[in-house]
Amino acid sequence: MESEEYLQLVRKTFRIWDEADTAEKRGLLVNLITNAAGKRIVSDDILRLFLNWIYAFHEAHFAVIREIHNSPSSTRYDIWVAIYGETIPRDDSADADVFKMLVSDLNIGRVIRLRRDSDLQGRWQRKTPARRAPSRRP
Repeated sequence: MESEEYLQLVRKTFRIWDEADTAEKRGLLVNLITNAAGKRIVSDDILRLFLNWIYAFHEAHFAVIREIHNSPSSTRYDIWVAIYGETIPRDDSADADVFKMLVSDLNIGRVIRLRRDSDLQGRWQRKTPARRAPSRRP
């Protein structure tokens, strides 16, 4: 807790705290740095990555992440219903565009990804190509 690396993380956390717009972001920062002070579970690089995510993303991004974490095989429809309720917006609405942007931001930022089958060592398994029925030509 008195190491220079941890104190650098605390200073960075306070800088992000000062710029945080909401109490939810401040709560995320408190949880992150408090847990980092306890048992060492992850490296300092991972903690810096989390700090950068908290700084860069909006609470709506975290709501999407939370829903994917709770239900890993969720579709975008499932995520929308879990966060906003049953009322689905039109595809050409601003709400739908913002939601698409949230998911896109998380994909591009490599925060979320498609679920893939893996073996016990965590290596992705190849999908076997589906066999097509032979075409019937007259």
